[in-house]
Amino acid sequence: MHLFADTISSVAVIAAGVALIVTSLPMIDLAISALIAAMIAAGAMGIIRDAVRIFLQGTPPHIDPAEVLRDIVSIHGAASVHGLHIWSINSSEVFLSCHICAGGADTDRLIRNVNRMLEDRYGIRHTAIQVETERICSFEGDNCCR
Repeated sequence: MHLFADTISSVAVIAAGVALIVTSLPMIDLAISALIAAMIAAGAMGIIRDAVRIFLQGTPPHIDPAEVLRDIVSIHGAASVHGLHIWSINSSEVFLSCHICAGGADTDRLIRNVNRMLEDRYGIRHTAIQVETERICSFEGDNCCR
């Protein structure tokens, strides 16, 4: 798409040059320059949006945190999940951290199963998972293990 926009810009500049020679109207140059500037701005908006999302540690647009949470809880041994945070540091690497309440399950197996599911379904390979078997949270609320 970028090369297509470059091609259109080059053709427009050549056409504007020919039109300027023929008509001597400087407004043609201004109009073509504004068109090219608009094309550059439109192309840059997606890059800027992604950069801001990465900078602010936002969830990648292709991942639904509610769906990830449901998928983690569906794994045997995971009673509930809280403190879920999904973010990326670039356009391809996604990270996840969370606390999983486990009711006496084999915690190593639980972490392996969660990591396998996250990689298979979402491509998430970098995780920091804290497994809790009792209430150790520092805040009050329904999200901590009982």
